[in-house]
Amino acid sequence: MGCSVFKGFVLISVRRLYAFLLVETMKSLLWKRVCDTTSPNQVLEASGLGKGSLYHHFKSKKSLAVAAMESRADEAIKEADLIFSG
Repeated sequence: MGCSVFKGFVLISVRRLYAFLLVETMKSLLWKRVCDTTSPNQVLEASGLGKGSLYHHFKSKKSLAVAAMESRADEAIKEADLIFSG
């Protein structure tokens, strides 16, 4: 019985690992696709700011994307806190 429980545990762990890897890979691919297809000019046009402002505040398009993701993550955490605190 101990062996089957252990095997079951390993099977569940492997399934969770595979699901985790699939989700993380999908997130990475989606993020890359969105970042790759969004040009700095599109960001500047949508923000109404001039070209100099982008590279004055960020080293690259990637650093802007990371800042945007960090900001969204902070917002999501605050939203979750509100949902689960009440």
